[in-house]
Amino acid sequence: MDFKEVRNTLETMANDNFEDFTKALISFEKGINDKETLDKVYQDYMDNDSMGLLNDEFDYLIGEPRENV
Repeated sequence: MDFKEVRNTLETMANDNFEDFTKALISFEKGINDKETLDKVYQDYMDNDSMGLLNDEFDYLIGEPRENV
């Protein structure tokens, strides 16, 4: 699977079920497998408009902060 196929698959998954997609990414990245913890982390994420799934440092590595990619 190449970059475009992976990106399209991720986009489809996020569009079909954003909540489970987000929880799966958090679980994978942070090693959280407890459903109650994932539910809480997801709700905290959704309640915080300034919180992103990716580290803000990526904006600076790219060259400048970007609102929408």
